[in-house]
Amino acid sequence: MTVDSNPNLAKRLQQRTVPTTPFRVLDAPGLRDDYYCSLIAYSPTTHSLAVGLHSDIYSWHESTGARPFKQWSTAHVTSLAFSSAQGNNNILAIGRIDGSLTLWNPAERIPRVEQPHNASIACLTWKPIVSPRSTLVPIGNFPRGVGFSEDLLVGDEIGNIYFYAVNWGLYNMVTRQDATITLLRRIAVHTQQICGLAWSHDGEQFATGGNDNTAFLFETVNIEGSRNAAGMRETNEHPVVEGGEKHRWQHGAAVKAIAFCPWQKTLLATGTFPFILYHD
Repeated sequence: MTVDSNPNLAKRLQQRTVPTTPFRVLDAPGLRDDYYCSLIAYSPTTHSLAVGLHSDIYSWHESTGARPFKQWSTAHVTSLAFSSAQGNNNILAIGRIDGSLTLWNPAERIPRVEQPHNASIACLTWKPIVSPRSTLVPIGNFPRGVGFSEDLLVGDEIGNIYFYAVNWGLYNMVTRQDATITLLRRIAVHTQQICGLAWSHDGEQFATGGNDNTAFLFETVNIEGSRNAAGMRETNEHPVVEGGEKHRWQHGAAVKAIAFCPWQKTLLATGTFPFILYHD
């Protein structure tokens, strides 16, 4: 079969022209010049952006432009991340220098969850798929009676990684069910600030990078806890995990950039300045 005789194949093989100049430039006064901060997040649910400008949060969409969140804290923002497309909840996780974690849907007036930490939050990442849990709370498009959570990794500046299960619940003019956040594990393997966190595309693994020049790979099943009799993950708190990684890699500088290969499950890239390493 030739390319000419297969239009679908020809379409896939067409080269994409990438623009060399931006089609839109947004003003961002107060954007913190800090290598370790992640101050822009993209929502796969609403195709919008969230930007942290000092202590303020703004959302931006092509049709509505920029809109400010209600001012909620005077501590400057250090990290932003949106929840999974599968969960369809559009939860924005906001980490701040004072250790506060806020979970907020931009369409709502105030956040649903506030979780304090003992140290500044350095980075955040949501699991790309929802997880069955023993708490029966409806989530996104899934029916009532099926327990699912959106899982969140939070890294702080002293080397702790927090593994949370978030049940978003219902929230509207008729029915309000407050969201809950449950700590499943606190992982203590890094000795300095957490610089990077990333999930694999199937959620079965995650990787961490730190200012201690190390990167770790974890199997999610070995960290999140056991299943109950119904085959669902428990959401009870578990002790601190010291170790438990599948792989450990030493680098020559802080590990911030981490990415799993979308087409090869066993390939992971980690980046330090000025190198990129591939692990298979």
